[in-house]
Amino acid sequence: MKRQLRQQVLETLQLMTQEDYQRRSSRLHERLLLTISFTTTHMVGCTISRFPEPDTRALIEYFWKHDIPVAAPVSNPNTKEMTFYQIHSWEDVTEGYKGIQEPVADSNRVVTKEQFTHILVPGVIVDQNGYRIGFGGGFYDRFLMDCQVPTILLAFNEQVLFHDQIETHDIPVQLIVTETELIRP
Repeated sequence: MKRQLRQQVLETLQLMTQEDYQRRSSRLHERLLLTISFTTTHMVGCTISRFPEPDTRALIEYFWKHDIPVAAPVSNPNTKEMTFYQIHSWEDVTEGYKGIQEPVADSNRVVTKEQFTHILVPGVIVDQNGYRIGFGGGFYDRFLMDCQVPTILLAFNEQVLFHDQIETHDIPVQLIVTETELIRP
């Protein structure tokens, strides 16, 4: 059932034109930045998105421009765990697991859970209670299991759906930012 729901939503999102995608992503960014005043003392965790996920690349560039530290994850498919590394430019990024853009691993740039002030969590579907259906690896649920950092999910309106696919290990996000509303589960 999860696979079918995920596929349906991804197929719907794939219908967006690039212009619509950028416009809608910009609306999400504006809403997020009006909700949270990120500062240079923050450390933001953020996956580097790819179409049709809401764009995070422009958001990451915003963080860099305003000297807000940002880190992205490297996924280990064998352990299903993630390690975050601070990124300062696109030169710090390469193609990684499943073709996802990931930081080049550098032990001098490792960021621990305790260093984050906010984590932007990806997802294909999210319900009003913050439970999400991701891309099927469980990486974020493992990472967030003992994490006390506020979590945020950017979602196009079509991604907010009721679903009953909640498992015992699922960790809900604390804030959902959509094009039309803020949802605080």
